[in-house]
Parts: sequence; C-alpha cells; structure tokens
Amino acid sequence: VVFKSTGVRHVKLHNFGDLGVKFRFEVPQKAAALFSIEPSEGFAAPHDDVELLVKFHPVKGGSGPDAAALGREAEQGKPKRIRCHVEPNYQQDPVELIVQGRGIEQPEGAVRTLEFSAGVREKTTQEIMFPPDGKNTSSQPWKLNPVMKTEVPSGVDYWFCPGEITVPPGGQVSLEIAYRPLTMTLQDEDRAHPETDAPEEGSAAPPTARKPPKRPRELRPERHSGKIFVATPNGNAYVWNLVGKSSAPSKVQRVEATVQCKTPHIQAVQVSNWLRES
Repeated sequence: VVFKSTGVRHVKLHNFGDLGVKFRFEVPQKAAALFSIEPSEGFAAPHDDVELLVKFHPVKGGSGPDAAALGREAEQGKPKRIRCHVEPNYQQDPVELIVQGRGIEQPEGAVRTLEFSAGVREKTTQEIMFPPDGKNTSSQPWKLNPVMKTEVPSGVDYWFCPGEITVPPGGQVSLEIAYRPLTMTLQDEDRAHPETDAPEEGSAAPPTARKPPKRPRELRPERHSGKIFVATPNGNAYVWNLVGKSSAPSKVQRVEATVQCKTPHIQAVQVSNWLRES
C-alpha cells in the first residue's frame, strides 16, 4: 500500500453459536497507527455474519519516539495480532486476527501534471477521469476524499475540487478541478522593469531625508503550484501536480452615467467578494 493511502479488506465474523454475543476488537498500541477495524465492536446474532472492514494505513516517518519504528515495521511487513473479545466470555475464548501489510513509495510515473491559465480572480476548470488508468475493479462503490493543497503561494486556496467523489463498481467518475487565483504570477514587464525604492549604489540620501531606504519589492512567483492526492481502497494512490499561470484580468468593468448638470446623482457599483468568507 502506498504511504499516506489506505488499503481495505473485507472480513466476515461468523457466530456459530445458538446465542447472540457482543464482540470487541483490541488493537495493540503499536499496531493502532497502522491498522484499524470497522466496526471495532458490535453484536453478532446466532448463526449470522458481521462484515468487517480491516484497514491498513501505512505511515512514513512522522513525529514522536515510536513513529520511525512504526514506519520501519510497515516496510518490513511484520505480522500483527489483533484480539477479538466476546461477551459473555465463558462461551468463547478471544479470537486472534493476524494482519500484515507493507508500505511503499509512490511508484515512478504515477505522478501526473495539470497546467492551468487564467486571469486573476477568474475561474478556469479541467475535468479528469478517475481512476485515470483503469476502473474500480471491486464490487463495491468507492467513496473517496480528494486532498487538495495550494503550495505556492502558501496559506491560500487557489485550487478546488469536490470534497467527496463516488466511483461506481466497474466504472470511473469525472473529477472537476478548478483554478481561481487571487494574485498574478510574474509577468514579462516585471522582469523588464523591476521596481525598487532603495537608493542606487554609491549615491547618498539628501541631508534632510531621515527615513531608512525601502527594500526592493519582492517579485511575484513565476507560477502557482499545488497538489491533489486521492487514495483508493485497493491501496493505490494518485497524485497530480498542479501548475497555474495568472495574468491580468481580461474584463475591466466600466461604469457610465449621463447626469444633468447641478443635479445630485447616486450610481450603484457592483462589488464582488473574491474571498471564500464574508
């Protein structure tokens, strides 16, 4: 399973007895960062099955004294024992479930690139088919949560996509990615005429000037960049690098009005909120 993604396996818990029992899975602390079971507790009716989802989510590195050890154990694929306790406990001893998984790096060639171009504060979209190299080969629908991040500039959101997508069994789904920058990237005129408020080298400021010289203006980034990460239940993960170029706005609103001389006039002006907050 690729690091930061999740592999899922379906397991059935069968009650062979004539009485219903409660069950509870006890995951050891060292294995809890790698494996989880849903539901972790519940009730099994007589001669009935309970379908369980055993999830493996390998981690790499991280923080804390046990994080590196967990990453090494995931790479080595060491088996883990998870105990299932039943109540009343006099009817059945705890049942052991042995799980084993291995984390791997993102395969080479699995990272794709999407390029966008838009005017500042304008929106452009692209649609991709997911999964890009096949279909959902399972008999269950995939409910996935794409992770979108804008890396340059940091602390803002210039790319957007649905928070959840559903891939039907044996099929694909269209995923729309939108690019809406709020700042421009570096333009040709910025390179040709870099502005600066600092005094030229070798020149002295006038005696009356006491203000410290201003620093040169920081140039805009040449491009915006981001990333989208989508993990699938079969242990695969898909990554797209997003590249954006933002130019001057293509539409400039012009307001015109004919007003009689010496007559008060009120003109309404449309103001758009480009931010995702009021």
